[in-house]
Amino acid sequence: MLKELQSLEFWVTIIIGGLILGFTFALADLRMQLAAVGVYVTLLLGLVVAVLIRAVSVDATMRENNEISQRIAQNPRVRKFYDETIEPLSRAFKIDDNVFGSLVEEKLTDFQNELSTELSTGRISFPAEAFRVTYADILNQPDIKEYRSVAWVKSEDYWQDQAGKSSIRFNFDLLQKGVGIERIFIVREAVWDSTKIKNWIRQQRDYRVKIDGKQTENRIRIAVASEGRIPAEENLIEDYGIYGDRAVGVQNIDDKCKTTTFDLYFDKAKIAKAKRSFEKLKVHILTPDELDLYLK
Repeated sequence: MLKELQSLEFWVTIIIGGLILGFTFALADLRMQLAAVGVYVTLLLGLVVAVLIRAVSVDATMRENNEISQRIAQNPRVRKFYDETIEPLSRAFKIDDNVFGSLVEEKLTDFQNELSTELSTGRISFPAEAFRVTYADILNQPDIKEYRSVAWVKSEDYWQDQAGKSSIRFNFDLLQKGVGIERIFIVREAVWDSTKIKNWIRQQRDYRVKIDGKQTENRIRIAVASEGRIPAEENLIEDYGIYGDRAVGVQNIDDKCKTTTFDLYFDKAKIAKAKRSFEKLKVHILTPDELDLYLK
């Protein structure tokens, strides 16, 4: 604030205003003098307010930048990335070639767009099946005590490849470690009567945790809903997982159940919305008796 009041712009305005006011007092009548004083005071107050607003804005920006710098310094991996990125960029800017400069600018623009549309909103996208390593990494975090998911089964190929089978075994390992798992299967009418799909769901329902070699009642909580019974306007049909309170993973799949992209959200609002959708979806699931009959 003091620095802003000491600025050249501030004092030039004060001095010029003072000179104009002095000439007015020397040459004009009383009415003009009073009017000049009113205008000068108004301008002065406006200038002070403008300086105050700018000072507050600058101060807030400085605090935010300091906070970002502290976070970078406290995270060795981010600091390493930051240092290793700044140095090559500095070397690139020293190359005096307009074509090269345009290409560098284009690449930086793409990176900036990714930061503004994805990372800054708490979202990270993965192509195809590349998400599974991060998916496992999140669920292995010690604070994850609950994992809820919705599986949108559009075809018999859903999670039937080697990667999908490995993920099911990983789920069993999580259950063994004490993570509570709840899963809703949204099954498309075309595969509703598929023996392959029913056996796959039954395999997950019937798995039991063993302690000291003895089978317990700890298991995956299974529910099934017919896609055709869920009103489209409710926007509940989606394939996703809720990883405790940490993140939500949305798996975008084609009609053959092949993953096209996987979006991982760390945004609290997105997590809360996914939890609400999960609970709303339970209105459309089979009753326990219907589920037993379906999987019989």
